[in-house]
Amino acid sequence: MSQVDVSVKAHREFNINFQDLLELTNTCFQTKNYLNNFPQVFKEAYKEFLFLLKKNKETVSFCTLYPLSFILNSNLRISAYCIGSVCTHPSFRNQGLALQTIQLAEKKAKENHADFLLLFADNNQLYAKMGFNSIGKTYLAPLSKSLENKNYYQNYLNLSNNIKSHNTKNSIVFKSFCELENLSEDIKAKIWRFIVLNSQQSESILSYLEFKDILKIKNMLLYTAEINNNIVATSFLNKGDDFINVIHANYFTEKKYILNLIYNIFIINNEKDLIFFPGSFHNLFKDLFSYINLPLMSIKSLNEKKFPIKSLNNLCSNDCFFVNSLQGT
Repeated sequence: MSQVDVSVKAHREFNINFQDLLELTNTCFQTKNYLNNFPQVFKEAYKEFLFLLKKNKETVSFCTLYPLSFILNSNLRISAYCIGSVCTHPSFRNQGLALQTIQLAEKKAKENHADFLLLFADNNQLYAKMGFNSIGKTYLAPLSKSLENKNYYQNYLNLSNNIKSHNTKNSIVFKSFCELENLSEDIKAKIWRFIVLNSQQSESILSYLEFKDILKIKNMLLYTAEINNNIVATSFLNKGDDFINVIHANYFTEKKYILNLIYNIFIINNEKDLIFFPGSFHNLFKDLFSYINLPLMSIKSLNEKKFPIKSLNNLCSNDCFFVNSLQGT
């Protein structure tokens, strides 16, 4: 990076060079190949939703805008956009550049008649200054065979005892898959159909084309439980740099099947500490696990007549809108 001249204004770069973007995101997020975390986002067809700022020909700040759809009350389609990958090069911070990229993204969302914006961030107070409201909770259930943390160990014991009480393990065939991008079209379609049929109504809509892109995410593994060649539960382990040792995107026909699958994942991963992320099903497992609660997301209404922020807050607090963990950016 050259010497910073704060008097020079930053401008949006429309002709994005993905190599420049890779270098910026790798620097900001301290990873080797950040773009591989979100292959459904970082592609030529989505360049209009990538907001990259340049200053003195330097790549300095960036964010993404990703479309999501929800169904409310069984028939009302809701349009939202998720802002993600917000970053500014360390040499150019504290100049309002991140704010500038987010404002560009918000303008684009309004042009596309989105109902609201959402984002996931560790520092929700920062986005409060931009009109975002922090709402909801993320529920995580750590599993550990170590006695160092009694709650994590108790989660493991509760899971193990539940498996023994149901005695269904012998009838289940467990399968695991890696290099998910290379799965056959038949298997991809079979998994996608199962997810769609067994997802909560509140979850963001997942298209098949989007699902196939998501399967390109680095480090992600797929596990299934089957009875008589019929899938009864699916889970994913890991997701790029964000979800390491996290069991997520859990779908199932019955609770006992997903618990068996989670236990199997724990065992075949050498009983190392894992985190179960129940997503929109968190209420179904609260009798079994002690959760860690983290902030869920920040939201901003773009249509106050249709969704006053108070109403939007209530809907999100009641889990009427939930972003599928595979789609989260």
